[in-house]
Amino acid sequence: MNYKIRVFQVNTNIEAFTIDTIFKGEEVAEQAIADLETLYPNQYEYVKVPVSTVSKA
Repeated sequence: MNYKIRVFQVNTNIEAFTIDTIFKGEEVAEQAIADLETLYPNQYEYVKVPVSTVSKA
């Protein structure tokens, strides 16, 4: 499954930004979140959101 990452301010429901990259697989998305947490410790909360791919016929 493919994922996008949504980024929120800590302890709020206010979305800071969405990362437009589509991550192919849960492990890849989780690694990207781990990398972001290293860059921005205690600033944001990260949520991986499954995205469906629509094939063009």
